[in-house]
Amino acid sequence: MAPILAVTDLERAFYSEIYETRETSSERRTPSVSVRGPRAFVSARTAQCKTATGRRRQVRTYAYKSVYGVERIASMTEPALLHLDGPATMNRLDEIRKVYATAFPGNSVEDHQWRTSRQANSPGFETVIAQLDGRIIGFVYGLPLAAGSGWWNGLTPDPGDGFTAETGTRTFAVIDLAVLPDHRGQGLGRRLMDELLRGRHEDRATLATDPAETDNQAMYDRWGWRPAGQVPGGEHETSAAFDLYVIALRSDPDATSSSR
Repeated sequence: MAPILAVTDLERAFYSEIYETRETSSERRTPSVSVRGPRAFVSARTAQCKTATGRRRQVRTYAYKSVYGVERIASMTEPALLHLDGPATMNRLDEIRKVYATAFPGNSVEDHQWRTSRQANSPGFETVIAQLDGRIIGFVYGLPLAAGSGWWNGLTPDPGDGFTAETGTRTFAVIDLAVLPDHRGQGLGRRLMDELLRGRHEDRATLATDPAETDNQAMYDRWGWRPAGQVPGGEHETSAAFDLYVIALRSDPDATSSSR
């Protein structure tokens, strides 16, 4: 009983109130409604009533919350978030690739594997996976932009002097964020992103979005990301152009400014 009742947020969705009535007379003490399975006592109420012969009796009504769907509750535990470095990511790339293929059915899985295999060998590469019952249901990964990176090449409008300069430690690029459709709408994508960026030492982070994915862009706006401009896509890319976003990881007010 105790482990079930501890799941307070989930139990509300699977509890129903069931009432049983007991007469205080010694003639009857068994419940008028059978309550089976795990249950939690809620309240009791006493009232007077008349029997068919006109005798007065006290009737005590007991309200319980009867738990059903317990197996479903147990399976809806919060997914664990695990950090992987480059080699560990490669060890689980087949699992990650399956999530990618489901989350982005229009994208090439082969190009994703080619890109990820190269990026996982870069210094500072990091992945966070969401794992539920031993299965990956979401992931996010990225890497620091190296000095001389081509990430900002062709950025329009012109962001001004110094914005695109990279040192190898200034900017962390989030490459992919994916959550299986059945697990969306629960804040998991935000949890993955926050977990990945929380321990980073760079000044800012950046990511690229397809200009047609306005829902995703609105999501990043809500999360505090700001548009930096647009760049053309390249070979093995998933779009002909990308809208770039930035967010400060430190208190430097100029970290995300594209007008300095």
